[in-house]
Amino acid sequence: MTAAIALGIIGAFLLLGFFLFLLSSSRKGASGSGEEAPGQDEEQVGRLLERALSDCPERLVLNNLILPGFHEERRTSEIDVLAISRKGIFVIETKSWNGIVRGSTEENHWTVLYPSGRSRALYNPVLQNQGHLRHVLGLVRTRTSLSPRLIKAIPMVIFLKGDISGGA
Repeated sequence: MTAAIALGIIGAFLLLGFFLFLLSSSRKGASGSGEEAPGQDEEQVGRLLERALSDCPERLVLNNLILPGFHEERRTSEIDVLAISRKGIFVIETKSWNGIVRGSTEENHWTVLYPSGRSRALYNPVLQNQGHLRHVLGLVRTRTSLSPRLIKAIPMVIFLKGDISGGA
């Protein structure tokens, strides 16, 4: 199977997931979380990624994508930005936590200290994105003839706001 056909198959599948998302009325809320309204940051990162991949004529960049579950994982997965190109599959989690963010890749939860003085423990976005990546590769494995080992997967977590520091 050629790379163009493989990208076409994956792209068609992801478009289906995107349209399912558009039909879905359930979106993540932002009230009181210190995050911007859903979609704004993802669209900004998607536009930047489109420009970064402009040398790849066969590319697909999608924002706010809900992928359906598959036989091993029944839950859906909400991916902020997903890009497919010859350079690989980019799975991107965006965060706009307005405050001081503390945590490490090994911790399950990170702490955000908001300007108001309130703090909140939130799930580690690195672990969250690793779950998204496993979901994408699981769908590739179960719904295509491609081997996930042959796919260059690039997970990223992008902070658009906040003061990030390691450790607790």
